[in-house]
Parts: sequence; structure tokens; C-alpha cells
Amino acid sequence: MTALPVPLRGETNCADKGAHQWQGEGTVGGCSSLWYNTKRTMNTDEKLLKALEDLRADVKTLNTKVDSVEQGQKALETGQKALQDDVTAIKSETAKIPGIEQRLDHHGKLLTGLTATTATVLEEQQAQRMDIRSLHTEVHESTDIVATVCPTPCLFTAARGSAVTAASRGSWTGGYPL
Repeated sequence: MTALPVPLRGETNCADKGAHQWQGEGTVGGCSSLWYNTKRTMNTDEKLLKALEDLRADVKTLNTKVDSVEQGQKALETGQKALQDDVTAIKSETAKIPGIEQRLDHHGKLLTGLTATTATVLEEQQAQRMDIRSLHTEVHESTDIVATVCPTPCLFTAARGSAVTAASRGSWTGGYPL
């Protein structure tokens, strides 16, 4: 059983209403009225409403995705700005490297000079120690000789006083490290 065509809006200006079959909206055989089959159009309307609801949900989803993409883009821009700042800092620090290298070279030369000077001082100190030891040995030997040659106190022993006497006994410590 099929439904008869019914005008969608108002009355038709067509004189022969029964002669037309339903063919959708628009003009039918010179008629400008809209005809539809009620049973069939209700399903179509429901389908259209459902499609519109689905589209609305898709638009909301897309808007959410666009928002998240915009947030991601802002985060990327912030990260890019931070990287640019880091690159600028690196460039400024890299520009300091030649000056640091020059200072290091200068310090190295100073250290080399100090090392050479220290070595010279140590060599001289060692030579002085050896001289002091030899003088110390000579003093001991000469004191022993004086003590054997001059058993009575003479000018040399009187001038040296107790140091000579202590040295002759072997307990003289002197002021020099040995």
C-alpha cells in the first residue's frame, strides 16, 4: 500500500492535482508545489537528523583536535624559543673560547717558567747543603787537628769557646740541617 502524494506547503497552483505522481520537490509538469510521500520522507528526515547529529559530533571532535593541535603548536613554539635562547647562549660562550685558550697558553708558559726556576732553586739548595756538609766535616777535622796539636787552650779554642769543645766531644749540633 502506497501513500498518496501530499503537498508540502500550501496548495498547488496546478489545476490537475491528481494527475501528478510524486517526484520530489521542484516543479512537476509545470506545477511549483512540493510533494512528498509521508511514509518515505519521515525516514529520510530521521536519517538527515541523525546525519546532522553525527556531523555536529564530528565537528566537536575536530574542534577538540584542533585545540590540542594548537596547544601542541604553542608548546613547540615555546620549545623552539628555548632552543634559540640556548643557541644564543652557546654562541656567546663559544666566542669566549679563544680568550680562554690564550689565558691557558699564558698560564702554561708561566708554569713552565716557575718549574724551571724551582728546579734551579732546588739545585742551588742541594749544592749549598753539600757545601755546608763539607764545611761541617772540615770544621770537625780541623777541631780534631787543633785538639791534637795544641793540647793546652790556645787562641783558636778560646775564641771558639764551648762550640769547639762540644765539637771535639762529638755533640756539636750546629744550626745547619744535615
